[in-house]
Amino acid sequence: MMIFSAVSHAIAFRPDQLEVAQTIASQTAIAIQNANLLEQSFARTRELETLFEATQSISATLDFEQVLRNIAIQMIVAVQADGCKISTWHPDSRALIVNHEQLALQNVPVDAPETYYDLADYPTLERALQTRQTILLRASDAHLSEAERAMLSRRNAAYLLALPMIVREQAIGLIVLEIHDPLRTFSGTEVRLARTLAAQAAVAIENASLQRETAAKLQELFNLSQLSTALAATIEEEEVFEIARQRFPDLVTAESFLVAVISPDQTQITYPIALRNGEQLALPPQPMSRDEVAFVMASRSTQRLIGDEVARVLGEYASALGFAETRAFIGVPLIASDQVMGALIAADSQNAQAFTLNDQRVLETVGSQLATALQNARLFAQARRFAAELERAVQERTQELQRERDALNFLYSLTAELTSSLNVEVTLGRALQKLVEAVGADMGAILSIDNLSDSLVVRAQVNMPYREGEAMGYTQHEGLAGWVIQAKQPVIIADVQQDYRWVRLSEADSEPRAAIVALLEASEEVQGVIMLFSRTPNRFSANQLPSVMAAATQIANALNNADLYALIREQAERLGAMVRREQVDSTKNLAIVESIADGVMVANQDGDITQFNSAAERILGLPRQQVIGSHISALSGLYTAVGGQNWLEAVQQWTADPTSHKPGDELRAEITLESGKVVSVILSPVNMGDQFLGTVSVFRDITREIEVDRMKTEFVATVSHELRTPMTSIKGYADLLLLGAAGPLNEAQARYLSTIKTNADKLSILVNELLDISRIDRGVVKLNLQAVNFEEVLEMTKRHLAERIRNERKAMTVETDVPPDLPLLYADFDKLAQIMTHLANNAFNYTRPEGRITIRARAEGDSVVISVQDTGVGIPPEKQASIWQRFFRDEDERLVIESSGAGLGLPIAREYVQMHKGEIWLESQVGVGSTFYVRLPAFSAADDESEE
Repeated sequence: MMIFSAVSHAIAFRPDQLEVAQTIASQTAIAIQNANLLEQSFARTRELETLFEATQSISATLDFEQVLRNIAIQMIVAVQADGCKISTWHPDSRALIVNHEQLALQNVPVDAPETYYDLADYPTLERALQTRQTILLRASDAHLSEAERAMLSRRNAAYLLALPMIVREQAIGLIVLEIHDPLRTFSGTEVRLARTLAAQAAVAIENASLQRETAAKLQELFNLSQLSTALAATIEEEEVFEIARQRFPDLVTAESFLVAVISPDQTQITYPIALRNGEQLALPPQPMSRDEVAFVMASRSTQRLIGDEVARVLGEYASALGFAETRAFIGVPLIASDQVMGALIAADSQNAQAFTLNDQRVLETVGSQLATALQNARLFAQARRFAAELERAVQERTQELQRERDALNFLYSLTAELTSSLNVEVTLGRALQKLVEAVGADMGAILSIDNLSDSLVVRAQVNMPYREGEAMGYTQHEGLAGWVIQAKQPVIIADVQQDYRWVRLSEADSEPRAAIVALLEASEEVQGVIMLFSRTPNRFSANQLPSVMAAATQIANALNNADLYALIREQAERLGAMVRREQVDSTKNLAIVESIADGVMVANQDGDITQFNSAAERILGLPRQQVIGSHISALSGLYTAVGGQNWLEAVQQWTADPTSHKPGDELRAEITLESGKVVSVILSPVNMGDQFLGTVSVFRDITREIEVDRMKTEFVATVSHELRTPMTSIKGYADLLLLGAAGPLNEAQARYLSTIKTNADKLSILVNELLDISRIDRGVVKLNLQAVNFEEVLEMTKRHLAERIRNERKAMTVETDVPPDLPLLYADFDKLAQIMTHLANNAFNYTRPEGRITIRARAEGDSVVISVQDTGVGIPPEKQASIWQRFFRDEDERLVIESSGAGLGLPIAREYVQMHKGEIWLESQVGVGSTFYVRLPAFSAADDESEE
């Protein structure tokens, strides 16, 4: 608007004047409008120039710090601000992190990088981020929070302009501009320009952040690779922790690092790595307890705690480690092969935002690598310990085998010496000399018991002042030798001169110091002792005792054989020629066996034959060149008679599953070759752990052994028959003398005759058992099967037991439990009576006085089960299978040793039961007793018709 006025006097404007004035006003309006447009054009140009310069400055580099500095400077210049602060923000947190601050004024406090602002205290700034809107803060605004007012006051600022930096519609941070002059504020143009610059700054910061993160990620991957390579290159636990201790600071920045490792027995925690501000702390091992480490291990997953959450979660686990008082906590369990081995913990006591999700991922990766390396190191240490233990065990076993080999060689030479001559007095002296040399003794003697005088007699001596055949001057109940005889156990004496059992009869008895004394016992009969002495105390050790005991057994057997030979020599004169021929044949057979080695064939895991020795070549009649290199299936014809296909299937099974083989599962058979040879074959797998290495086959030509066994059986039968006649005479005349047919007897004569009669009865029983075994082996035993009333057999058994109880003065209770309606048995009456007698004798022999024997019978289907139960000593499980072996006796049980018998009763009973197509078995418990069961078929109408 333009105003024209008359100042000096009133005037009325004419129309022409008004027209001129209107024209002037129009021209003036046009001029003013043109001036405004020119000014706006100049301002827009300045804005564009500022934006162009800012864009060039901001985009000129990707260095994060330089980008921040350039943005701050351009902001201050563009809007004439007094200061600029650039902060970043993560939507999942309520905190601003100061990245850079630039001030145009002096003496104003500047926030250091990484300064944290809790947005809970700065709601206006948080609203700017969440709404993505520019907000102007005035010092006079009433809605400001106390923290926001304090911030304005501390910086002496009148205005703050909060500009959110937005990328892809997401606020990533805040630019805060300051004006300190209260008379000046931000114009609309400056706000618009600042928003535009903030948008460009957001993109530049995002790009620079990506560049920095990419570089950091590459460095992180490089550091992780270096750590993995270093850990993989070591197998020592200490080196693993040293590598981790050196590499941790390069991977994650933390105030405190802790690696806790649990011991293999899960009882103790050690701290190989404990860093605080880069310094190693010395933490002693601790027992397992309820602390922060236990919390991490129990969770089996990464635990990341921030701010007050640390105290809330770890408060109940607080310990001397102090992690409950920190502001940031990351715990990673060390897990390898699903086994928790410890924990890796990083913590910061000041900064709640010290760790990012990327730090968590890095620590998880490091924890996984560290757990694997620790497991590998422990496995290697364990393998090294196992190797050392194995080497030590191999050395010990080698020494043991060497001792066993020396013992076997000694026993072999001793046996050869004892069997080299029938003149036992000569062989005893040489055998004793060998034994003295073998154990490093200085002297020794073999003493036997004179049953008539009860004294000990010298049978052989080395370097001792005794003569063979001379009595020692004390009985079998006196002195050290008498103690061993009565205790029936060997003894090692460090110094006999200090032992109360040593008897000094002369000055020569003061010379021996150390001693080994062993019992001479054969066929459960004590024959004497063997005594070895050294002039040096403590000369003998327990390792020598087994060899001495084995030698004593051989010597006792030699003495026993000599005594038996002398006993039957007169009565067996008619059989002398036969015996001599048998001895010649036996000697030849022994020479043949000792000179011929077993045949051995070895095949690898593929079944290809790799070894075939000359003995196998000779036994099987196959050229070695033809066999080696062939597959084992090419020799399946050897096993045809015993199921060759089964043998091949067994080999295939061992190949597929080596662990399926158990000791004692070897395949054994006897085959007859076309040449007539009978060969014993044993096929066994060769395993090392769970690895199948191949098979070994052992061939032994047993043709001669089979023939000798047949001759032995015939010989035993012949000798047994011939012994019956003199035994009958001995028993008859002994009975007559005891009855006073030759006049009255004094007490000693009656005792001697009773001993003769008792031993004659024992020998008669042995002869009968030998005859039974001989008949069974020759297959001449025939059964007279018929209907048998078990009550009759039971009465005979009861009478037999009653007679033994009376004769042997051994109190025993005999009970029976047989139902009256028990079916008849289809059996041989005599053989059934023998079966029951053997079972009853077994129960009687091995039951102590005042014991009980119970005989029962019951019907089961078409059979009858008979049981003989005793309250005797019982049979250990490991020896129950051996009782069916001929001549087996449990020498470890005192009552068994004291009882007579040759170990033939139970084998004969089993043979007779099996001939009846029956079963025999036992149940036994040591110290409680044994029960033997016999199942025999019941008599039926069909059996009656078959008899007719």
